[in-house]
Amino acid sequence: MGWMLTMPSSAWAWDWSDVSVGGFLKSTNVSIQPSAMNSGAGFYSYNEQRAYLKSAPDESFDYEVAIKNELMLSDSAIDQKISRYRTLNANRRLDMDATLKNGRHQEDAAEVDRLMFSLHGEDNELSLGRQAVGFGRMALVSPLDVVQPFSPDALDTDTRSGVDAVRATHYFGLGGQVGGTFVMGDGDANNSYLATGSYNVAGVDMLGIAGRLRSRDMAGTGIAGDVHGVGLKAEFVQYRGRKRAEEPGDLYDSFPIAGVEAWYRFDNGLELLAEYLYNGAGAGSPDRYADALSSASMQEGMTSLAGQQYLLVRPSYEIHPLVTVQVLGIWNLKDQSALIRPELDISLSDNTQLQVFVGINTGPGLRDGTVSFTPEPRSEFGSINNYGGFSLKYYF
Repeated sequence: MGWMLTMPSSAWAWDWSDVSVGGFLKSTNVSIQPSAMNSGAGFYSYNEQRAYLKSAPDESFDYEVAIKNELMLSDSAIDQKISRYRTLNANRRLDMDATLKNGRHQEDAAEVDRLMFSLHGEDNELSLGRQAVGFGRMALVSPLDVVQPFSPDALDTDTRSGVDAVRATHYFGLGGQVGGTFVMGDGDANNSYLATGSYNVAGVDMLGIAGRLRSRDMAGTGIAGDVHGVGLKAEFVQYRGRKRAEEPGDLYDSFPIAGVEAWYRFDNGLELLAEYLYNGAGAGSPDRYADALSSASMQEGMTSLAGQQYLLVRPSYEIHPLVTVQVLGIWNLKDQSALIRPELDISLSDNTQLQVFVGINTGPGLRDGTVSFTPEPRSEFGSINNYGGFSLKYYF
């Protein structure tokens, strides 16, 4: 495949005045209730400030730079329950972070979240640097989104964290593309080499991915289309597991992650999104959830669910042009536990949004330990903390 990228004869001819600047301020504040696993209540506040600069000084070249500050405050020791808010660094080679404060009840860190340069040709694109890398089409959990996926219970999915990568893409036909992505990890064992492609056949998008993801051979496929107003998507990825000798490793020598998702909007305005997910990286029974939580796939952010079979739903309804109510539901079909999280989104102004939420965990609780006197969970969600809080976002 010939690479048709034409650089301008002189960078001085570029229009450097065409610059876009923006960002946001966000504050998420959560009160945690006592549970069977943790009798103590608590409170934490996660505060994020992000500013970006992007420009296209020439039709064949653009760039983006973004910096981010994350401040975490807690009335108890900051631990793994809050770590999902922080950026996972397995997909970053360059150290562009700075710890401003690191204490028992407070953490403050700054980082470069984007430093990306992109060249464009008529049918080709090449990008280099810290950038957002996302694959897949499914909204709740996308098995094809393998590099830096969002957790299904994430409160904020506005901005994907940047990874250090080189991407080359060739576009053809009606929505067709083939490409290669090299993601530089924090060590050679965490490098990723991925080939991707998509093509539209009779209104149905066909997706494919193959390569090596952080020491795992993998291949996957997906489809996305519409049948009588029902949006349907399906994705499947098969992995050869990371060796257990490489601590942490995966639970299995090979495993799939797959899902089927449907979306429909009713005449009364109610929107319903539902997905069946098979998480082959997880454990099939509660007595192995601890192993799943410490596995490589969990530590790298490939999954945040300890079990294997799930039903996820998210109905939403706009009760006013400025107010939307939705409910996130995640059911573990094997142990009959669930997370149910009602959310109320309110637009306070063109630039300001308020979200109020309550997380309710249900299911079988603890049982006496079979080996020790320490109680053991009988389900994924049944013995963990309920919580509630609000998030305030201002965009500029």
